Parts: sequence; structure tokens; C-alpha cells
Amino acid sequence: MELFVLWMLVVFYLATNIVYAVDLYITYKKENGLTMAFYCKAMYLLVEAIVPLIIIGAYTIEGKTYTELAKVDFSMEGLVGLLYYWILTVIGYIALNLGIRANFRFTYGGKTLKPRQTMTYPASLIITSYISLAIGIVSFYLWARAYGGIVAFIKVANAVRGGWNNVVNPLAYFKHPAGLCMVASYAFFTFFCSGRKKLWIMIPLLISVVFSVMYLLAADGRLFAAYYFFTLVVIFIRTRAVGQKRISKKRLILVGCAVIAMAIFMVKMDDITAFVRTGVWPKGDNSGSMFDSLINEFVFILSSGQYTVMNSDQIGIQFFNDLGYGLFAWLPTALKPAGFSSNWKINTELLGFLRNGTIPFDIITQGFYDLRLVGVFLFPFCFGRVIRLIDEKCSYTPYGTIVFSALVYIMTRAIPYGEMYDFALGMFSLAVFCVIYWFVKLFFIKNQ
Repeated sequence: MELFVLWMLVVFYLATNIVYAVDLYITYKKENGLTMAFYCKAMYLLVEAIVPLIIIGAYTIEGKTYTELAKVDFSMEGLVGLLYYWILTVIGYIALNLGIRANFRFTYGGKTLKPRQTMTYPASLIITSYISLAIGIVSFYLWARAYGGIVAFIKVANAVRGGWNNVVNPLAYFKHPAGLCMVASYAFFTFFCSGRKKLWIMIPLLISVVFSVMYLLAADGRLFAAYYFFTLVVIFIRTRAVGQKRISKKRLILVGCAVIAMAIFMVKMDDITAFVRTGVWPKGDNSGSMFDSLINEFVFILSSGQYTVMNSDQIGIQFFNDLGYGLFAWLPTALKPAGFSSNWKINTELLGFLRNGTIPFDIITQGFYDLRLVGVFLFPFCFGRVIRLIDEKCSYTPYGTIVFSALVYIMTRAIPYGEMYDFALGMFSLAVFCVIYWFVKLFFIKNQ
């Protein structure tokens, strides 16, 4: 009986892979470009269809299991949970599409964009980029000060992130504004890709990229680091799209190469950080093949969804907890009200596999945690409406390109990592950049 259910799951996931892939192609053709809808649907296809098919298929055919973070239960009860979770992901995908397509009007769909030479670079945006870079560097220094400086901090970043380091950092909050280094690098790279290759652009671009890379090593997050470089590719493609009716095949090939490079970088992130800490490149690979390591990065999505639906009676409605924890994400720990906790922590206790850290979950499981079946439909639907808003409002101006590219990471990350707190933290640096820009812009208007 178990084997029959396993093959049934393989067939179901194979069918959703085909449907989602066809819909992704239709989205690209209809929108005439790589929009937010395209990027988010591609991520949904990866984490909710491709990865589960590989995990379940590997167990069905070879008896192989993936055990990173949490192990998928292939007992009969576990298979029923997987089947139930598959139904939820299909509901979520339908809701996502309804949110994107309802009364949707693509601002640039099927239209030739403004020629690149007409793109203006207001002084307010350039000054904002310089200010953001300065704030980011100073914040990074303050964040790392308790560990002996930036270089010393990078060497112990893995221990800090895992909770194994005993240093008490009273300035840990500055981790959030330190992320402005990355947004500043997006801005300067946008200027560079659009033809501004003067020293006053290239020098801060180099500085911002160097500090961004150090920030990524300090943050010690694989997906975080990989997506940074992919965002730079998004900027390159978007600046080149101006004046064209359709993204060329060369650009699509570039995206494919960027995805492959991003996957390799994610897998080798531990080796890279180990080299920075010790000065010696690790020999051998104890984690199996590179492909297995990549799949291991997303196993938690399937196991978290499975265990959640199997143990729903042990989880109360977590909407207000999730909302409250997210609303105060930008405040220092001392100012946050008591009574709210991470849903990921609850999920970790439910799965009971890790001693340190937390096991996250995706947007589908987030909806189930917060509002059960209503949340499974409502969260992806609202997410789709936000995608629609971004695609309609983000123009191909330098400012629009910077905002859009930063949002690509934030939005696509919200699919495999579903939590209001995580989403709010992801928005922090971009929000600060936008506030600085509008204040600088207002200053220029008043003094004209």
C-alpha cells in the first residue's frame, strides 16, 4: 500500500511540475519579459514541485532519504500527510495566480520601453546611494565591533549564527542597517549598467560590492549570499531591457547561467566561509554530491509541511502571534513587547530535530499555521496582489530598477521562507533607502 501511495505522489508531483512549467512559460510570453510574477512563479515551481518530486522520487526508486534539517516521514501516516500537503500547495498556486491575474494590467507588457538614453539619473538618487553606503559601512563596523572587528567577526560568523558564540553584542541591532551596503551596491551597479562608468560611480561600486560580500560572509546565509549575486544579474537584464520589446535569448541564457552559479555558490558556501576562517580550503566533501547538497537546502519545506498537517491538533491558530512578531521586527530587542515568538521556533519544537537554530517553513505552511485552510488560500492570494502591484508600479527608471531588483530577493525568498518577521526584516534596508531618497529629493525640490 505504501508503494502505491508513493507512486501516486510521484505522478501527482510530476503533473504539477508540467502544469507549473507551462504556466511559467505562458507568463513569460504574455508579459514580454522577466517580471516579478515570472520570478516568483519560478521559485514556486522549484520549491513546491521540483524539489518534492526529487525527494519523493529518490525514495520511491532508490530508497534514498535526505536528512538536512529535518527528515521526511515515509510511513503510511507520513505519506497521507504528504498527500494532504500536496493538495495545499495546489490550492496555494491557484490562489497565487488569482491574486496576480485578477484585473491585471501590465504597464509595459507588449510595449517598447523608453530608450535607455532618456533615462535620467537625478542627483537626489546618486546622493542617496552615497549616504546609504556610508550608513551601511558604519553600521557594519558597529555590528562587528564586539567580535574584534569585521575580519575577526567573519571568522566566527558560523558560531554566531548558530548560537554557539558566547560574546554578548550590545550593538547587534546594527546588523539591519548594515544591509544598506547591499542596496547601495544595487544602486551603483544600476548606474554602471546604464552607461555611467565614471570614477565617481565605479569607485563606490567597488567599495559597496566588497563590503556587501563581507556582510554576506558575516551573515553566513547560503541563500542570502547566492541571491545577492543573482540580484545583480536581474539589474543587468532589466537595464538592458529598456528599448526592447522582448528579452533576448542571450539574456535568458544569462539567467540560466546565473541560476546555476547561484546553486553552486549555495552548495560551496560552507567551504568558502571555512576558507575565510582558517585560510585553508576544505578537502573532500562530506555532504555527498553537489546535487544532493542543493536538495538538502530545501528539504525543510516538505518535512515542515508534512509534520504540520499531521500534527495540526498540537498547533493553535498563530495569526496574531505571527503578525505581532512581524510588526515589531524593526525594533531593537529591548523595545519589543513580550508575548510574541517566532512560528519557526514552534515548528522546530514540533519537528524536534535540531539543537540549535530554527527550522523554517514555506508560505503554504505559514498560511496553515496562521489561519488553517483559509490561510493556505489567503496568504498566496494576497502575495499575488503584491506581485501585481510591484509589476505595475516599478518603472524602468534607475530608481524603479533598484527597488524592483531588491524586491526580487525579498519576494522570492518569502515563498520558501514564510514568516512575517523574516519578510519585515528583508524589507528594512530597502525601506530605509527609499526614505532617505524621498527626504533628499524633498530637500532638492525646496532648494530649487
